[in-house]
Amino acid sequence: MSIDTEVQVINRSQMINVPVDFLHPNPDNPRSEAGDVTELARSIREEGLKQPLLVIPATLQFGSGHFMIEDGYRRWVAAKTVVRGVKCIVNYPLPEEDLTQRELFMALTTSEHSEPLTPMERAKAYGRLRDECHLNQGQIAKRLGLTGGTISRYLSLLELDEKTQANVAAGRLGVERAIDAVKHSRAKTRKKDGHKPVSVGWEPDAFNDKHPLAKRAKIVCDARDHSGRRRFAGACHACWETVIRQDQYTVVVAELKASMPELQIPFIPPTKGPTLDTTVPLTTPLRANGSA
Repeated sequence: MSIDTEVQVINRSQMINVPVDFLHPNPDNPRSEAGDVTELARSIREEGLKQPLLVIPATLQFGSGHFMIEDGYRRWVAAKTVVRGVKCIVNYPLPEEDLTQRELFMALTTSEHSEPLTPMERAKAYGRLRDECHLNQGQIAKRLGLTGGTISRYLSLLELDEKTQANVAAGRLGVERAIDAVKHSRAKTRKKDGHKPVSVGWEPDAFNDKHPLAKRAKIVCDARDHSGRRRFAGACHACWETVIRQDQYTVVVAELKASMPELQIPFIPPTKGPTLDTTVPLTTPLRANGSA
């Protein structure tokens, strides 16, 4: 069966047989090398390929009938030495899909025959998702089902110099020791530069008894005898609104005095204007004092 015929089979079934020479490694795959595939090659020669490769069409890059490997890079490297073709499942990315992000997540979530990514490969993949795909640590963690702390730990390895990263990748330096070194370096930098720990402050949730206005709201609600109303942290919605508005008024006055210190007169809030006597016919002219 020719290559063109093989490609047409895709329309009927996702499973096709592809010559190993028509398969290409994906440049976005975080795996830097295949490692020792001797045993894997022996297994493929004796028992065949048990798990098909996942691929996507690569017609634009390499021509008709060519595919790029999404999952199965080590299997492909091993298979090239013992067989002429391998079974593949073809996936079709959506036109608007970010292929770099797709391939990085694919590599991070699939197993390569019990050969997981090395810590440095994983760290670099997280770094690319952060820097190239503009995802934050929380988004990466959510997609992978991990914690933000796990992502942060791996990303800290990217702060090592190239030589140290190479030692981690080669297993000459333990991951935990490398991460501890990064933390120590960060602490020394903060101390040297005089940087203080970042504080974002604390703001209590609305309608709980730890809110700074909760006690005042309860006093107002009790004074109004709103016993029949549903209360939140001691006060109903109306009384919460009252004390919040009072607090806002206090802030406005303080800001006005601070911005205009030359003003020595007390700030007088606007009062409600005179009401119109609706008993007076509209056709009757009004005098200055408002009477007919």
